[in-house]
Amino acid sequence: MSQYQPYQPGEISGQNFEHQQLQPYSQHSAPMPYSAPAPHQAMPQPVQQVIYMPLAMKEIGVAYALAILLGQFGAHRFYLGRPGSAICQLLLWFGGWLTVVLGVGAIMLLIFFIWWVVDLCTLPVMTRNVNELRMRDFAARTGQQVQYYRPY
Repeated sequence: MSQYQPYQPGEISGQNFEHQQLQPYSQHSAPMPYSAPAPHQAMPQPVQQVIYMPLAMKEIGVAYALAILLGQFGAHRFYLGRPGSAICQLLLWFGGWLTVVLGVGAIMLLIFFIWWVVDLCTLPVMTRNVNELRMRDFAARTGQQVQYYRPY
């Protein structure tokens, strides 16, 4: 038996215990049986969290490797997301070699070579601009402020 006496109906002012059977602290009531939700009740659906990930940053080393090894096909410009100028370089390269016999091809190849050298000099700037544009786009989509580390 516990040291406290059970409350009797009407003992506590402001509360009505008339229709309740109170038991002492030491006695336990029977546990409530578990019942599954009724068929008309919908089970709560899990909430899927949407995570925005920034696009992978373009690497300057990859851009230089593509420019040196496959520059005649404009691969570095395709890599940096500039397909229009990449196709122009491709046309200059192949058009130059196809018309070199006529003499016009030499001019096209010279234009391509000058453009390729300028690209080799401006690749770090082009890569940085692409990466900053991607980070700005990511920040606009998510509403987050993202700082971009510029090692070059």
